[in-house]
Amino acid sequence: VQTGVLVAGPSAKSVAGKKKKGEAVFSLPDRAIEAAERCGVPCELLTAEEAKSRWPAFQGLGVHSSVSVAYSPDGGMLLSEQCIIACVEAAASHGCEFRFMEEVVALEHEGPDSWIVRTRGGSVFRSAKVCVTAGMWAREVVPALRDLAVPERQVLGWFLPVSGNGRSLVKEPRYAPERLPAFVVQFGDSNMTSAYSQRTVYGFPPLPGGLPGVKVGVYNHFFQKLSKGDDLGEGADAADERLLRDGLDLTLPEAAAGPCLSMSTCAFTNSPDNGFIVDTDGKGMIVAAGFSGHGFKYNMVIGELLSEMATMECDSEIGGETPQPEGSGGKWSSAPPTGSVRSLCGKAFSLERFGVSLREQGPAGGGGRLAKYADKVAAAEKALALQAEREREEAKGSMHRHSKL
Repeated sequence: VQTGVLVAGPSAKSVAGKKKKGEAVFSLPDRAIEAAERCGVPCELLTAEEAKSRWPAFQGLGVHSSVSVAYSPDGGMLLSEQCIIACVEAAASHGCEFRFMEEVVALEHEGPDSWIVRTRGGSVFRSAKVCVTAGMWAREVVPALRDLAVPERQVLGWFLPVSGNGRSLVKEPRYAPERLPAFVVQFGDSNMTSAYSQRTVYGFPPLPGGLPGVKVGVYNHFFQKLSKGDDLGEGADAADERLLRDGLDLTLPEAAAGPCLSMSTCAFTNSPDNGFIVDTDGKGMIVAAGFSGHGFKYNMVIGELLSEMATMECDSEIGGETPQPEGSGGKWSSAPPTGSVRSLCGKAFSLERFGVSLREQGPAGGGGRLAKYADKVAAAEKALALQAEREREEAKGSMHRHSKL
């Protein structure tokens, strides 16, 4: 759905003035403008007041004069469920076989071009190569990702925008998808309570056929790491709602004032630098993980990259030589394709940037079952649980002290 995308935050100039000498300067709207210019995408830079005039619903912007806004009319939002169905149907039409609800319990490397995947249901799969895209369970399959692809609890909420007297505004033109862009808004120390220092709020307009409210989330939410991929707890609570309302109060205050229609918990799987992890062990195992909450929209190009790594007759190492075609003796009959996804990625996605090599660690157990690591996993789970609870209590206390700006 093409809604346009609004990206707001402190300008690079205002950020630079508050950084210590030598610290990196990061401005979300300035980065958006730079990326748009590199890719030839239309994007304009506005002041907060100009943005509020163009999109009246965004009355929370411009709490501080240093906020700038980048807007791209070509942006929008993906309907994730429909996208997944379309991808599954396309894959099935090309002969892909799906095995749903089969939990992987072991990944074993028998030798050259020989991998075995075992499931809890007793199925055994053999292949020359294996691609691990286990999402928030990735680190349970690949120990090298234990501290590098960490699931974190995330909460989304849907809020009905209302007027001062409580009248619903969701049918007002300013909340229509063609009039209210999807948004990402970064806040800095200068205009935030301590609980919102350096936080980023994102959201989407109401869609026909969906819940009649604005969808909103806060990146990293309560910084609550999960000991296991599916350990999301008992659902969203009042503290979660308060955090989401505060985010809306600084962007779409009419939505912040309205009732919460629904909340949903999910998980992001974060890498240390929020960048993607795509790598190989050089023995036929390819890993893609740690997409840090912003990977879904790139699934087509990442899929192409994984396909190249799995099918090219080469080491398939990110950042290595340009892949060679099968049966070529390692030589292209003509120049290699300049559009190769893998050749364009360099080492940007490799674990090498964290000083880690899959070649040294390999899959779970180095050929054994995941249960072999039960003691280490249990200790890590306990430490993460204590840390998450401590961070959550600190955040809740801060919310009570600073419920409003």
